Amino acid sequence: YSREYLLNAARNVDKSYNTSAKIIVGDILSNILGSKKKLTADSTKDLPVIIIPYLNPFTAISFIRQRSVSETDISSPMLFFENQKGYFYTTVKSIFDNSGAGASELQTLFQREGISSNVKGSQ
Repeated sequence: YSREYLLNAARNVDKSYNTSAKIIVGDILSNILGSKKKLTADSTKDLPVIIIPYLNPFTAISFIRQRSVSETDISSPMLFFENQKGYFYTTVKSIFDNSGAGASELQTLFQREGISSNVKGSQ
């Protein structure tokens, strides 16, 4: 297990943000979990004021992920994962477009959550 995974059970996030998901995820990883690993993140539309209600860090990131909308791939859900190269906050479409890890094995994607319309400037 990684250091961040072990710290995840011992830390909580109870903070409000008024910025993009990319900045929020970076803040949680570096300031709450103390991670030194690289974060590669796609740009997202700014979220309205988000209050994270005392969640452990990875649950808080999932909370943010469910409310995020990519600036470029609006219809593609956001993913958060870690591999040997660091942390990634990206869309499924971005993984396919860049021939990312696992892209050739994935054949069908079932979207569990609706795409959030809870972003600044949305209709």
